[in-house]
Amino acid sequence: MGNIRMVFLCVMISHMLEIQLNDYEMPTSARLVFMVLKRLRIADFRTIEMESGLSKRSVLYAVKRLREMGLIDIQVCLNDTRKRFYCIRIKERNPSETA
Repeated sequence: MGNIRMVFLCVMISHMLEIQLNDYEMPTSARLVFMVLKRLRIADFRTIEMESGLSKRSVLYAVKRLREMGLIDIQVCLNDTRKRFYCIRIKERNPSETA
């Protein structure tokens, strides 16, 4: 049941996402992984690797950079703790930014 909530939450968050990639300096591999996650909403490592066409090492580096920038969340699968799911993180807005 916990995984279903996590998937639903990631899908809802990614629907509300409004991030401009031009605001960030990042490697091409990170941009590609971000675009794959934006399209798929949530994915595991193998899916990102297959959809992006990048090598395992490039995907690992891209995920690391995106996480350091605070653009993605990594969730552990409760059925198999070796498996990770990646989804886009929504930016928290300050009340002063809405004006």
